[in-house]
Amino acid sequence: MLSHTNTKVLSGCRLEFLEGGCRSLIAPINPEDLSRQNSLWRRDINDFGPWTPVAADPSIQALTDRVWQSSKDSGDNKITIVGPCGSAMDVAWDLINNGHLKIWDSVIAVSQQSGRGQHHRIWTSPVGNLYAAWRWPDPGSVGNGDWESLLPLIAGYLSAEALIDKGLPVRIKWPNDLLINGRKIGGILLEQKSGRVLVGIGLNVESYPDAHLLKDEFAVPATSMKNEGLTVTPLTLWLEMIAAGKNKFSQMVESMAPAEWTAILNHRLAWIGKRVRVSSCSSGSYEATIKGLAEDGGLELQTGSTISVIYSGSLVLV
Repeated sequence: MLSHTNTKVLSGCRLEFLEGGCRSLIAPINPEDLSRQNSLWRRDINDFGPWTPVAADPSIQALTDRVWQSSKDSGDNKITIVGPCGSAMDVAWDLINNGHLKIWDSVIAVSQQSGRGQHHRIWTSPVGNLYAAWRWPDPGSVGNGDWESLLPLIAGYLSAEALIDKGLPVRIKWPNDLLINGRKIGGILLEQKSGRVLVGIGLNVESYPDAHLLKDEFAVPATSMKNEGLTVTPLTLWLEMIAAGKNKFSQMVESMAPAEWTAILNHRLAWIGKRVRVSSCSSGSYEATIKGLAEDGGLELQTGSTISVIYSGSLVLV
């Protein structure tokens, strides 16, 4: 049985909680309300309290009139916690447009009504799991421009590494899912607008959808960290993930060539050598064997004696 003690993490992040409002994208809720709704969040609220209410900056008063600030952490980067909303990504884009979310800042949504994944699939989002949107640097600021196409895979890799460090045998299902023993524990979504990059990360911390709810024929069965024997809380997990992820991101792009990194990523890839059914816009549905990653992050597939590379699509084991 894996275990993790939820203690205060000195992450170098400032923590704020947007209370929301009836006419806002965010449903009205405060830290005390949240602590009564979910035991995992209660531990986080208690660990990072006390929380002090202050008037919201005018730039975000369309989202909330009041902000609760944690007294336990400080630093250059900020984590903004919000109550039930459409999606953490939507709130994050709104904050970016208002100048309230800088590079390496992030948003955590308590729950989502319309969380989205790759190909606009709906992501089931009850309270107790982790739904985060993390602003990354403009790809143009990365030293080697070849890294830009690899950003979704980098997000998956950094998330997988954080969970592997906790003892979970995570593998990356190309291009954007995280699996444990063939069951999905999380997903990655990357959105770019006008040179701004937002990484969405959803992780099943406490619960996961039943198989009968997964109506997409390319969906894989799900699991959660709790189901796999790991007890963590959403905010503490996220603090640990971004602290490690930011450092690893910088080290990778500064010291490695993209092709060198994709060779390392191959060791984290799920289903290498396995027969899969592939669905892509360009080629329809067909069966192939996964060979591994191409140097530019595409997926190499073998059909008969032919090896091809795809850059988007859905996969499921045959």
